[in-house]
Amino acid sequence: MHSNDLYSLNDEKLMANPTNSDLNNPLVFFNHIRYLMILFVLLCHSSMSYSNLPIKWYVVDSGSSQFFDIYLLLCDVFVMTILFFIAGYFAIPSLQRKGTAAFLKNKFKRLGVPLLLGVTLLGPIMPYIRKVQFSTGDISFSSYFWFWIGYLKSAGHIYVGPTVSKGQFSHFYFWYLSLLLAFFVVFCLLYKVRSKRLHSSTLHAQIGNTSSAPTLKVLLLFGILTTVGFFTVITFVPDRQWYTIGNLLFFQPTRLVLYISYFSLGIYAYSKKWFINGNAPRFFIFWLLICGLLIVGYLAMSRVLVEERSTELLFLFSLIRSFLCLSFLIVFTSFASRFWNRSSKVDKGFSENSYNIYIIHPPIVVLIQYFLSSWGLDWENIVWIKFGLVTVLSLTLSYGVSSYLIKSFLRFR
Repeated sequence: MHSNDLYSLNDEKLMANPTNSDLNNPLVFFNHIRYLMILFVLLCHSSMSYSNLPIKWYVVDSGSSQFFDIYLLLCDVFVMTILFFIAGYFAIPSLQRKGTAAFLKNKFKRLGVPLLLGVTLLGPIMPYIRKVQFSTGDISFSSYFWFWIGYLKSAGHIYVGPTVSKGQFSHFYFWYLSLLLAFFVVFCLLYKVRSKRLHSSTLHAQIGNTSSAPTLKVLLLFGILTTVGFFTVITFVPDRQWYTIGNLLFFQPTRLVLYISYFSLGIYAYSKKWFINGNAPRFFIFWLLICGLLIVGYLAMSRVLVEERSTELLFLFSLIRSFLCLSFLIVFTSFASRFWNRSSKVDKGFSENSYNIYIIHPPIVVLIQYFLSSWGLDWENIVWIKFGLVTVLSLTLSYGVSSYLIKSFLRFR
């Protein structure tokens, strides 16, 4: 089997489709990590109404739990960076298989179309719910229609800089699709420039025949570089501040440096044939212990920075956070490549629908949170009951819409 054939399961999609050739494909575990990260995202959105963190979520509930604070802090470290890493890992074989024109056409279809439809149709539902909750109004089609018209008009105000108001035009959670699409466009340009400098056969041999497992030296250097990058940005920009570039891109600068780094690490990992022929990251127990220790340090530093902020503490926080993110990546990939490289029926179901679940679930989550926020019950564990209902209902509805409506429509076409 040619090395590029190993990546046919991705088929240019953000979330790979599983195949029936698990025994011949050493990268099936990436499907599982992808859908696991999407489930983490869904749990994050389900818990935001019940957190004490200063997050501008769309529904504010009277109940809260510190557990959700910890969960959100930890997921913020690794979930999206791992998704960018996987996207980078499959970028080269996808481009080599399809060519630049077909590659970009496919990315605009897979990412650009859902982005356009999501930002105009799905995203506005969430700020509308927030407006209804804080204005003590009622949900109605007519009020939403005029809200939606006003929102679309706000897209005409081209702006570059930090977001300044809740009513400002936004990509909502679709920022990921727009940013990833931009990454792929830049990647194609850089790859084409490099291809002109190197003979195509030489480049193919260089990428296709290298075989080595990740080394501690490479990982240590990457952790140091991401530490410096994150620290440099957070020194000048607030950690959770969102920026926009002409309403085309929305991102947090402190996270952007990490997303670029992990997307690039994915490209490097493919070029070095990580995870192929048994070349998975080594020392799983070591990295698991490191991850546990860094979690304790990260949570402690997050609390310290609330009370005191100095250059030394900020650098220490950046160091711990960067290596915690790296350790999460190694723990997930090394475990999955060894023990989760066969697809069960459940795995295949979630892998096939994870991309659609990501696109569909946030408005559903917000709507359920809104209706549950009116519960006046004074039970001790009511916040956990609400969280459970939001999670189960939103996951079930998202999966159902994806599996029985969207996929059925695509099959019909």
